[in-house]
Amino acid sequence: MANQFYGRKLVKAVTEHDLQKKIAESEKRNWRRVGKLGRHHYSGHWCCVMERQSKEGME
Repeated sequence: MANQFYGRKLVKAVTEHDLQKKIAESEKRNWRRVGKLGRHHYSGHWCCVMERQSKEGME
């Protein structure tokens, strides 16, 4: 029973992560477009922070 719950929780976390990744990807594309107008994609932006955290977590 607890296993089932954990599995469901894990799936939910994974799908949420996928959604965040998709959002981050589209935002990056938008930021690149904005970058051509002279705006800078600052590293404090949440998708950059998320990326840095996930990279550190992988190592």
